[in-house]
Amino acid sequence: MATKGLMNRLGTIIGEQVSDYQTISYADSEAQHTVKKVEFDFSDVNKNYKRRYHMVSIFNPSTEIDLTAVVYGEIGHDIKRLVKLDGFTASKMGAVTNPSVYYYYDLSATTYADDVSDATNATDDDTVLPGHAAGEVGDYIILGESLSPFNQIIMNVTTANTDERTLVFEYATAKDTWTEFSSADTDFDQTIFDSTGVKRINFNVPDDWVSMDPAVGAGGGDNPTAAWYVRIRCTAFTSADVAGLVDQWTLVDSAIYGAATTIDIEDCLGIEYDRIVVMVENHGAAVSAAKTVAGVGGFTAHVSVTAV
Repeated sequence: MATKGLMNRLGTIIGEQVSDYQTISYADSEAQHTVKKVEFDFSDVNKNYKRRYHMVSIFNPSTEIDLTAVVYGEIGHDIKRLVKLDGFTASKMGAVTNPSVYYYYDLSATTYADDVSDATNATDDDTVLPGHAAGEVGDYIILGESLSPFNQIIMNVTTANTDERTLVFEYATAKDTWTEFSSADTDFDQTIFDSTGVKRINFNVPDDWVSMDPAVGAGGGDNPTAAWYVRIRCTAFTSADVAGLVDQWTLVDSAIYGAATTIDIEDCLGIEYDRIVVMVENHGAAVSAAKTVAGVGGFTAHVSVTAV
């Protein structure tokens, strides 16, 4: 049924998602011209929601494919084409992805430790939060995405934190210049690490957020690459007990940036369609050329229906 709230699994920022998202894929080895179909069955859904289908959202982690999407509504066995969107490139909007960069910065040693492999696997307790000792005041983790902004962080806390310390949540506004998120722009609360389970940090994408390349650590170590970074920094330490540990971090790419891939469904409000059918095809000369090369042109899309 409907999922309420500002953010849903696909990053939709308005309305209510009235369907689970579905995934469709084109393999690299498939034909140059390929059509995929997904169906959403609403025959048993409350009529209030059936009258409010308004948008079909299509999100693609890849930017390589030019697409056409056609949406149909079905009542009984009668099918009507509702809308067609030609020639859009589904950008990195709403895709759930691993961070491409993750570093732990040790202030006293002025070194970055690249820990992206631990941050992106499902092994318990393999990334640690700063603030387990007085010497960790000023230490931080930075994580991000090199291709695009994002507006949600998902992490699995596998060991609950009982240290007494203060953490702040910040974003980069210039090279090594950081601004703390205001409480109005994020639901970050350092107590989310004080219990185990899957946790989320949501935030509005700042207007002054920039992609930047952090300074090289004076003491050596790994040198961070340019990316859209946020950081979680320890600003104060009271006492040590048990350090919070996280086994996996994922990001949800922003539904604000990139090409528009949300289709308003025409002639839909007030009509009780039993099914919504979405046909997505790859097309265009550039895509066809890419499909002739092995390993190039693969595509995955996530499709959902939203009511507003």
